Amino acid sequence: MAKEEVVMIRMNTELRERIKAEALKQEISIPEYMRQALENWTSFNVHFLEKIYILAEDQKIPMTLVIQQLLTSYLGQDYAFQDVFGMPTRAFTRAFQHDEKGLISGNKLSELVFQQTLADIAGLRNKLIQSVQEGKAAVITKEEAAILGAAPSETNT
Repeated sequence: MAKEEVVMIRMNTELRERIKAEALKQEISIPEYMRQALENWTSFNVHFLEKIYILAEDQKIPMTLVIQQLLTSYLGQDYAFQDVFGMPTRAFTRAFQHDEKGLISGNKLSELVFQQTLADIAGLRNKLIQSVQEGKAAVITKEEAAILGAAPSETNT
């Protein structure tokens, strides 16, 4: 077992009160709350944090707000899609892919999802081009609508 160390942290009253309130809500001590928070933050994949850092700089907002905004938007879209079509989006299911070692994450997941989505988009693009060339109306499935990120009301199924 690793040797534990005591760490002193200076913080303003507002932050201290937020931490205190959250620890109380979770029924844990303040030091345990802070240990869990630090453990959570430091467990993020470096590749993920690099992408979040770039977005935070571009948007001029804190990294934590970037994560919150992206997840809020993504989950809202996914839940709406599930309500309409009764199934999760491919983006959702792809987030939880497994291989022989278990849950795929980090750079490997990022590259895998990129390649899968690229193939989906290229296939859909070819289907739409063929429809135009043949003078036919382009009809797409609900799965293809999810690839486009289109709202269900904006698609044909």
